[in-house]
Amino acid sequence: MRRYEASTVAMYSLLVPPFGLASAAAFLGEGVGPVRLAGAALIVSGVAIGSLRRRAARPGSAPPPAPPSVPPPAQAAPAQTR
Repeated sequence: MRRYEASTVAMYSLLVPPFGLASAAAFLGEGVGPVRLAGAALIVSGVAIGSLRRRAARPGSAPPPAPPSVPPPAQAAPAQTR
């Protein structure tokens, strides 16, 4: 949890049912009907779209604000002439 945000990890947890369906079909010989296959495809495509949107939003995001304890840099006063 130190490396990734909880929202990122939660998104990938949605892939558990499609992987369970695929492993049951591969190892136990379970039948995969068209409805289950379509459901798995919807889940995988939804996670892929969410992942791509998250990556696209990352480069253009604004930098984090400075902590409140850091004062803004001092600006020099304009020189006054007499």
